Order: sequence, then structure tokens, then C-alpha cells
Amino acid sequence: GLLVQAPLTHYYYDWLDRCFPPATTAPLCHRITWTKLAIDQLCWAPTITLAVFLFLDPLQGRAVLPHLQRDFGSTLYANWKLWFPSTLINLAFCPPAWRVLYCNVVFF
Repeated sequence: GLLVQAPLTHYYYDWLDRCFPPATTAPLCHRITWTKLAIDQLCWAPTITLAVFLFLDPLQGRAVLPHLQRDFGSTLYANWKLWFPSTLINLAFCPPAWRVLYCNVVFF
């Protein structure tokens, strides 16, 4: 959470904004916003979801691989139901300096 997720998210959004500068006109309809959203949901979301499984399962005494095989797809789908619209709003309307805070509010 605070020690890992927040700094990772900060540097991730910083990298995303360097590679794809924020859209300034019609951000909801802008190609850059949708490109960032695709990168976020198809690369970042599965990576973070996998990291959660890899970190929490051993702490809970569970075998990682069977749990991944059983629940990864449904967990990622549930993740997309929340984070696809949330991330679209974040990328389209939040200033870069407020993006991690927005994520933390949605996550809470």
C-alpha cells in the first residue's frame, strides 16, 4: 500500500505522462487519453494484480499457482469493472499532480 503501491503508481503515472503528454483539449475524446487507458488496463492492471497474488498468498499460507489459476481471471475482470471507468476519469480530468491521490481515494 503506502510503501510500495503509492510510489510505484507515482512513477508509473510520471512515466506515462512523459511518454504521452496529457491531452489539453477535449481530454475525454483524445487519442492520448485512450492510449494511456489501454496501456494501464492491459499492462499495468494485470501486473499489479499478479503482484498482489504473489505477495499476499505466501503471507496467508496459500499456494500461489493454484490460486492464480483459479482466481486471476475473475479478479482481473472485477478490477477492470472498477478501474476502467475510474482510470478514464483520472486520465481525462485529474491534473497529473493529483492522480495518485485520486487512485488512493477510489481504492479506499
